[in-house]
Amino acid sequence: MSATKSGSISEEPKANGCGVCNNEVDGKEKAMQCDLCNRWVHTACCSMPDDLYKTLVKHEKKHTGVKWFCKVCEIHFGKVKLEIKIVEERQVVVEVKQVALEGDLMEIKREVGALKQELKEFVKVKQQMEEVESVEMKGKYDELKTELSEIKKSYSDTVQSGNVVGDLVRNSTTMPNREIKVEVSELMEREKRKNNLVIFGIEETNDEFATKDKVNEIVRAVGLEENKIKYFGRVGRLVAGAKPRIVRVVCEDNETKRKFLKESNRLKTMDGFANKYVAMDLTKAQQLQDKNLREKLKEIRERDKDARINNGEIVIFENSSRKVLYSCVH
Repeated sequence: MSATKSGSISEEPKANGCGVCNNEVDGKEKAMQCDLCNRWVHTACCSMPDDLYKTLVKHEKKHTGVKWFCKVCEIHFGKVKLEIKIVEERQVVVEVKQVALEGDLMEIKREVGALKQELKEFVKVKQQMEEVESVEMKGKYDELKTELSEIKKSYSDTVQSGNVVGDLVRNSTTMPNREIKVEVSELMEREKRKNNLVIFGIEETNDEFATKDKVNEIVRAVGLEENKIKYFGRVGRLVAGAKPRIVRVVCEDNETKRKFLKESNRLKTMDGFANKYVAMDLTKAQQLQDKNLREKLKEIRERDKDARINNGEIVIFENSSRKVLYSCVH
């Protein structure tokens, strides 16, 4: 036995009974079979208009796919349809996100490809620069070697001819080979750095491209063309907790180097660049010379406050004339 919605008691559903009244449904009565539970229902029991009944029977014979559900199945199927709709809406959201993710993935692949190509070109340019420098340095070395041979021959001829005597002859004939090598090495190193500059204050990072971008930002800030100043690399060994290593750059020519040095004085007045400054790429000998020159300047400024360093000399300008107070230029 089962309870109906009204609370009355009815018999167990019959095999061929109406889904509402449970009475037998014979072939003479107007009834519809539910396409979901397959039970028959009198049209009178489900209050189905006669014209609707005829239309449904007509479509059923033509197999048009029109379905009819009893009230019980319609309630349950309505819930299912609602859940299907929610699932479909969620599926649409997921598909939209997937399309966006695929787009992001394609963009990332494109950027990675571009970075790989840029790295490849960077390595190629660096190799070319090293090859050019190697050829140039070999040429300079051969020239200096030839000049040294000529100087030695000249010293030898002078001693043998006896035209020069005393300290001059003794100094020329006893000059140690090591001093000559050091002098030649210093000249070669200065020649190698003639178009170089160094930049202080660029944050330390293992990302070469990030450092290169910082260099380009500084170049743009002072109004110069990026392609005329190339990032070369960090100088020195990385030490934990120490100040950022200086960055070496190579200028296209001496004029570009001069402009960069001059315009970089404005960095201290610009937002984001106050702790960055540009200087000459000095050899160790030049650094020592520069240190001595600055110490000498402090001493001289005690009596001449207008003294300044100019081209390796300490000078003052009086009445549009340049007066040298101290010089370390040989």
